[in-house]
Amino acid sequence: MMARRKLLGLFSSLGAAWVMGGREEGAVILLRGGRLLRRRAMRRGGCFAARPHPSVARAGTAAPARPSVAHHTRVHGIPSPPRPMLELLQFHPAFGLMNPSPFCMKVEVFLRLAGLPYRCRNGEVPLRMPKRKLPVLRDGDLLVCDSQAILVHLQQRYGAGMPASLKAPETAGELVIRRTLEEHTLFAGLWLRWVDPPAWPQLKEAMFGQFPAPLRWVVPPLVRRKIRRDIWGQGVGRHSREEIVARAKADLDAVVELLGPLPYYAGQEPGALDATVYAFAANMLWAPIDSPLRAHARGQPRLVAYAQRMRERVGA
Repeated sequence: MMARRKLLGLFSSLGAAWVMGGREEGAVILLRGGRLLRRRAMRRGGCFAARPHPSVARAGTAAPARPSVAHHTRVHGIPSPPRPMLELLQFHPAFGLMNPSPFCMKVEVFLRLAGLPYRCRNGEVPLRMPKRKLPVLRDGDLLVCDSQAILVHLQQRYGAGMPASLKAPETAGELVIRRTLEEHTLFAGLWLRWVDPPAWPQLKEAMFGQFPAPLRWVVPPLVRRKIRRDIWGQGVGRHSREEIVARAKADLDAVVELLGPLPYYAGQEPGALDATVYAFAANMLWAPIDSPLRAHARGQPRLVAYAQRMRERVGA
């Protein structure tokens, strides 16, 4: 029995690194056995092999200082390498989108709107991060966790070169819209992807179809069961299918109504909230998973036009 549990934990953890998570940046995916898997994978190399920076060991812990330019020039005869660009640690892209996680996509959209140079490190494991979730932004020796905390950090540190609409403080109305999407609509969307019987075969094939046997058979039900449990714990999963769909549609209708006649939520130019709304809209409109929410979103001309404007600016 113990060997069976370890084997199932190993399978579930391997699949977890490639799957969109549940609550806020997917902290819920990794099941037991992950520690053993990471040790073995680090010895073999592969997608788990990249060891975290020493600053990952504990939130808020700075890595050792880099040698100075003068030191490198004096000792090695060459200057030290320049400070690395921003690095976004996130899940693997999927569905032809920047990321199937709205939280990871939100940060990347903001980086593109701000014109900040960055690179992505895909396929990270949430359990290795300080808050055990993704995305995480590495800015030099500093790790910033949580998508909204990342946006605030970028505004405070690099706001001088940003458009005014991007660095403006979040208003009360913007906070309500963002929380509606991130704390309620998200779970309805997860239910409609992971739990809803008509959508499950499509998602399983899209997310696990390339897995080798036996992972292709073992991992999907394990991950699905874990996500179902988290959605139930949040509360959305306790409703019937009809109620979940109705609540998600009501969220979407309200968010679209608050856009009004303006091209963006920040006005004539996109702001930080637009990064969030677009990340959710793109996943609703363009992920190849049929659902009542997807059909409802595609029937909203203002939402479709808004998403198209954002795609022309930053891609999808």
